[in-house]
Amino acid sequence: MKKLIVVLAHPRTGSSLLMQTLRFLNVGILGRFEREDLPQQANPKGYYEDREILGKGLTDWAIERIEQDHNEILAVKIALTGMMRDDRSHQWQYLRKKRATILVTIRPPLESAVSRMVFTNLPDEITRFKLITTFLRNYQLQYKALSKKLLTEVTELLPKTFTINYHTAQHIPDKYIQSIIDSAGLTVSKSQVKDAINNIDPKLYRYNQDSFENNVKEWHRKIGSESYYNILSTQKNPWQIINDSPLYGTS
Repeated sequence: MKKLIVVLAHPRTGSSLLMQTLRFLNVGILGRFEREDLPQQANPKGYYEDREILGKGLTDWAIERIEQDHNEILAVKIALTGMMRDDRSHQWQYLRKKRATILVTIRPPLESAVSRMVFTNLPDEITRFKLITTFLRNYQLQYKALSKKLLTEVTELLPKTFTINYHTAQHIPDKYIQSIIDSAGLTVSKSQVKDAINNIDPKLYRYNQDSFENNVKEWHRKIGSESYYNILSTQKNPWQIINDSPLYGTS
């Protein structure tokens, strides 16, 4: 049976870097290098995603493409937000049947929120503030919904779901690559690992929250999304903790 790797992508959390890395590690990729509707400079080394599958998930058409693909190991990127919709239960059951590996990309949420603005032409700072705040609040909702899904609907996928941290890629590249290899159960060569590490370009780490002003970081902490990220990035099995955690830092 074909081995399926699903990259669950929250916006600007390093999902394109993860797809690039899987490609260097000899995993087949379902998706194109570029997105005609998005600026290439946002991901100059490639998006490696199919726009329709990213948004609509595992429709019958997408499943047919997966099943007909000749690669023994195949990776596909799907938007996390879409997979939390009530009408996606049958898609999760397909993943359960396939015994898919789920790689959830994570990144400090303030970095993701600011980085996401690369896709938006904003008329004023108030609109920018509202969009970033909404993103940070939804950050918690999405990961709590995913936790509930794994704990109650597709428990078989719980031990096959792993977080992959973009922050690690930028600070400890070899650890980042090894975490992907271990999580996906890949057999790779030294040259493939070297190529994957060399693909990580520090110059593309353009939104480092350490460079943000203190008042911005304090506002971010009060919203509460940072506490969820800390759980996701430090706990081996964060899903039960997040499921039991309050929203927005409230009790």
